Amino acid sequence: MDGEPVQGGSLVFLPTGEGGTKGAAEIIDGKYAIPSEQGLLPGTYRVEIHWFKATGKQVPSGDPGMTMEERVQVVPAKYNTASTLTAEIKPGENKHDFPLQK
Repeated sequence: MDGEPVQGGSLVFLPTGEGGTKGAAEIIDGKYAIPSEQGLLPGTYRVEIHWFKATGKQVPSGDPGMTMEERVQVVPAKYNTASTLTAEIKPGENKHDFPLQK
């Protein structure tokens, strides 16, 4: 994201056509891998990338009297909830990089 590797984020591949399978992976040091046994079938996928970073603030949690560390989404919606990212999965090994800009 703007030259900083995503650390502790997640990436999801969502099929755009029929017959595809959803795949997901954790992002560590800007890298991710979806093992072939997860079964991403060949086809076109919409890609969502999420990265929640801690703000250093404590906020109320769902439990009365308890707090938790506040975390905010730092990846713009155009890469997750309103993602315009796509990837074409072909038979065999695939590599897809997604440079993100705020």
